Amino acid sequence: MKNDCRTHHKHQGISLVELLVGLAISFVVLSGVTQTYVSIIQSAGNTLTETQLVQQLSSVASVITRDVRRSGYWGNRSTVDLYNPAGNPFNQIDDTALEVHSANVQVGVTDSGECLLYSYDMDDDGILDNADIVGFRLVSGVVEMRTRGDTAANGRHDACSDAQDTWIALTDVNTITINTLDFDLANSVCLNTREPDGVDNDGANGIDDAAEADCYDQAPVVGSGDISVETRQVTLTLSAASATNPATNANVTQDIRIRNDLVREW
Repeated sequence: MKNDCRTHHKHQGISLVELLVGLAISFVVLSGVTQTYVSIIQSAGNTLTETQLVQQLSSVASVITRDVRRSGYWGNRSTVDLYNPAGNPFNQIDDTALEVHSANVQVGVTDSGECLLYSYDMDDDGILDNADIVGFRLVSGVVEMRTRGDTAANGRHDACSDAQDTWIALTDVNTITINTLDFDLANSVCLNTREPDGVDNDGANGIDDAAEADCYDQAPVVGSGDISVETRQVTLTLSAASATNPATNANVTQDIRIRNDLVREW
């Protein structure tokens, strides 16, 4: 009788060293996946914050643009008024005409500032009222809008900080911090309608050159009766940071063409 030979195989398990190596590899892979996931989430969050910031800035720029375009508008004019644009009560130099200020001081046409003052006939009655005196300024990271002046207390309306004026916040510092509010008039044009008159008015070269027509370059003489016409363009620049994530920044630039030219009799 033959004996059955049976082979006994030894089944070996995972050793402690192999287990530890496997766990280490799994940890490295899991750590990499986690870091990648966190990076994607952070990037998406930053993109969302930046998008929201740009949208907020665009909204502020839109409000400013739509309002500033109306500067100098004069409603309910009589027939006589139509032939006297220099008499526009909403376009008076050093009073109600559009001006740019820096540190509360009016700047030249080639300079820029953070405060813009102007007026327009908001209620179409042809008369300068408190609600017709408007403007925008930057104060401690907030864009403010002037909603009312005071025609009784202030004979002039060309200051950015008259105590009688009413200013309201247009942005919320808890959401967005405005770093730059810049108004620039450098692209405006001023023409002296007397020119060309065939006379060397500036005495520069004995001829009536084109430069004499530019009343920014050569202002007409006060009392001369010359008529100048200013076609004004304001370049608006806004930059801001997110209040919740100051590292997220955005900026917007907008050119604003004033619809009502400034006519002035010298």
